Amino acid sequence: MGKLWTEVVEPAEITGFARAAVEDLERQKGTLAQFLPNVSTPDVVVRTQVEADGTGELAQYRSFDAETPIGSGGKGARKVFELLPLGLKERVGEYDQLRARGNAQAEMVRAGVDNAAIRTANAIVDRLEVARGQVLDTGKLTINENGVVQEIDFGRAGHSDFDASVSWTDANSDPIATLMEWVDSYSSLNQGSAPGAVVVSRKVMSVLQRSSIVRALAATMAGAPAIVSREALQAVAASFGLPPLVIYDRKIRGQFVLDPDKIYLLPSASNANGAPSALGATFYGQTLEASESEYSLPAADQPGLVVGVWKSRDPIAVWVHSNAIALPVLVNPAASMVVRVLMAPAAFGVDVVGDSGTYTLTFRGNTTAGIAPNANATAVKSALVALDDGFKAADWDVSGSAGSYLITTPGGTLTGSGTDLVGAGAGLTITPA
Repeated sequence: MGKLWTEVVEPAEITGFARAAVEDLERQKGTLAQFLPNVSTPDVVVRTQVEADGTGELAQYRSFDAETPIGSGGKGARKVFELLPLGLKERVGEYDQLRARGNAQAEMVRAGVDNAAIRTANAIVDRLEVARGQVLDTGKLTINENGVVQEIDFGRAGHSDFDASVSWTDANSDPIATLMEWVDSYSSLNQGSAPGAVVVSRKVMSVLQRSSIVRALAATMAGAPAIVSREALQAVAASFGLPPLVIYDRKIRGQFVLDPDKIYLLPSASNANGAPSALGATFYGQTLEASESEYSLPAADQPGLVVGVWKSRDPIAVWVHSNAIALPVLVNPAASMVVRVLMAPAAFGVDVVGDSGTYTLTFRGNTTAGIAPNANATAVKSALVALDDGFKAADWDVSGSAGSYLITTPGGTLTGSGTDLVGAGAGLTITPA
């Protein structure tokens, strides 16, 4: 790339400038680092014990002068995570430098360098924010870009990631009661520790503010309001011992970082640049550049985002290079619970081929009794309504004739099995409509 160009700015100075700029940006936009704080480590690997259920071990009484009992080391799996490099460089080109000729050249070049440092550093923290969102949403981190293919499964159990039995948009839903159930479930998985925050989108917040249940609970002598204020909603939640609702709606490149139809039960928000939370952390390792003597970074500042300005000769150009080695890690995946609470009706075409036998339909983990291949739409709907999933007949719509139906679910995917169908070409096909 050329040589490090320190005449304009020293690496330590531009690194400090970029780090301060991205901290300001994160404060303005909101960051999931409040739940997975940024933690520096002078290495490129992190050794953790990933807990399966948040359980610990009790100390044991002993006699005076007796040996202290040895612990089992916990029930979690000891794992080593290799931190991955990410970065971006941007060129301040020959033409830009020619325009900067004159008495103000240094100032103009420095301004271009500063702007490039902010853009490239922001690109790194934005990518990490996307990774944090994926980790919280799925319990996994999947990377497939720039020749890097990797999937890390932190082992969050299925009972901590599910769909609500009834969408909160349903007139008969009771979001306060279901939240209380989920908080109790979370606590039982974390040795009695309740979640400290419920992260929601503005979309979910708006639904809660209009919920008939919430409106009734917030009613005054003047009656129930048409829409409850956020302050009143928080007060209602607190009165039932529920954690505060934290709004997070950040978008990166036009895409939501977290699914706006889900809620996330997490430990309390903390300092984004403090110690690891009960859930985990975003670990920043030490890049090779940071340890180079020409970067002149103090040892304590070497882990984390690093920026340098380089100059090449052919063609003559100035490059701003931002680099980091970082990875969000769920140390205790049981400390996160994810629930889809907003579900739009979904339509599926169902085609059945068979002379005899039966097929089944499955919705949200519940499977119908066997359905005859010549069953009419009413019989198919009855089989779906009979599922123990909390939905009523009015929540389902089934049309069509024997062997070919259009089924609209209350919100969620419909699957099925036709292995028990008999006849030429027997089978079951389900396709989104």
